[in-house]
Amino acid sequence: MLGNLAACYFYAYAGMQIPVGIICDRFGVRRPLIIASALCAIGSIMFGCSNIFAIATMGRLLIGLGGAFAAVGTFCIANLWLPIRLFALFAGGIVTIGMLGAAGGQLPLALLVNALDWRNTMMLLGGVGLIITVLMFFILRDPVQKFPDILQKQRMPLFNGLKQIIRNQQIWLLAIYGGLMFMPVSVIGSLWGTPFLMHKYSISNAEAGSMIIMLFFGLAIGSPFFGWFSDRINRRKIVMLVGNLGALLCMLGIIYPQFPEYFTVVLLFLYGFFCGGFLVCFAAAREIDASKNTGVNMGFMNMLNMIGGAVIQPVVGYILDAQWQGIMENGVRIYVINDFQIAFTIIPICLVFALLILPSIKETHCRAITATE
Repeated sequence: MLGNLAACYFYAYAGMQIPVGIICDRFGVRRPLIIASALCAIGSIMFGCSNIFAIATMGRLLIGLGGAFAAVGTFCIANLWLPIRLFALFAGGIVTIGMLGAAGGQLPLALLVNALDWRNTMMLLGGVGLIITVLMFFILRDPVQKFPDILQKQRMPLFNGLKQIIRNQQIWLLAIYGGLMFMPVSVIGSLWGTPFLMHKYSISNAEAGSMIIMLFFGLAIGSPFFGWFSDRINRRKIVMLVGNLGALLCMLGIIYPQFPEYFTVVLLFLYGFFCGGFLVCFAAAREIDASKNTGVNMGFMNMLNMIGGAVIQPVVGYILDAQWQGIMENGVRIYVINDFQIAFTIIPICLVFALLILPSIKETHCRAITATE
């Protein structure tokens, strides 16, 4: 049930990616992003107030619906304001800011929950979200000079851009690669990593959260670095390969050996750092499909990423339940470290499959390529 509740965010997020892309391509980003921010805030408050599982699920879905606009909206802003050669670096910068937020959801959030309880914490964060919504209303603007492009798109068939993306095999490969690379982040960083480390090292949730936070710091540093480095050497695939191999080796070290805590902290940071290399696939997708359908393109890519996260969360939960040895504490199931290691075997499998996809992906050399290339 916990896995499915956590996955509700990803269901809503993934399901909205293509509609979000179509909306941003046709109508700009200002109004959609303001509405989306409000949905996130309302969903957080609803989640904090809920006493019924169905209402908690609805709040989680609203957070996912609002959050669905975040990455695609900012990618569209980058496409409107920046040259294509800076897209990879900007995408890494987006992830850096996002991962700092995710890092705040580990130790700082655990301490806040311990101080206020989880309900008041969620309502407090919802209030912060409403303040952000008001700030966006007064600050965020669509570039006036781009309005003719938006008006032109309004006269085009609604799903014209989507058809172009779906028919592009390379976009599919890049999206699947990105989804496989993101799956471990959703497992370790979003839900199961903290209880895994608590059992592995017999530590508190706050201590485990302080270890998981290093994964997000690694992502925050690795994402812009690999974006910059990829632009610098005019290569995409080699960067994705290095990131993939590094992430795989680090993840094997996190899951199976009984290293000291400090060494696992280093591995978590390095895993996040190397995982940042997969963000280059968004820039490659932008270059392979150089049309003005940036929103649909990025939405399709992000959708498969989130589908991976939505699928793997409950799968890990089902495997844990299958391995459960009947141990209970205060009415809660207790899993031993071997249970987690068996369930987490799916993580390196995902990374290996991502590695096998790479040879089939075209090298763009950091420039828009034609269909004949």
